[in-house]
Amino acid sequence: MNQTIKIFLFFLISMSVCSQNDVKLRFDGIYQTEQLNGSRTFLRFYERGTVLYVTSSGEIKDLIKWFHMDEHSRSTDVRGVFQLSNNNIELTLNSIEGKVVYKGSSENGLNIVFNTKSFINGNESDKEFNFVEF
Repeated sequence: MNQTIKIFLFFLISMSVCSQNDVKLRFDGIYQTEQLNGSRTFLRFYERGTVLYVTSSGEIKDLIKWFHMDEHSRSTDVRGVFQLSNNNIELTLNSIEGKVVYKGSSENGLNIVFNTKSFINGNESDKEFNFVEF
């Protein structure tokens, strides 16, 4: 195979890999909303595609123990899966009440803006989450 074809194939493969990993999601901490009515919403992402969700009035230092996969198995817990594509992230959270879908984007991995749709009560809203490292 001549050199030009090798360079062209390398370029195509590189572009394909880069386009799949444009979202700079962080796995070494928690994403949180601003406090509203005394509580915040927290998301913890795991590299294998799982996400954990908690709404609480507590501080992160008090909640860290809730965000370990082996500890997060109670029937009242909310967990889900996420997918990354370009700068977009989509996650589906499942609980005993039903599911909520989040669709959003992150340019820098430090904040994510989501549009949410609840299939439990039909509510739709926008939420911004900011990253806090453990």
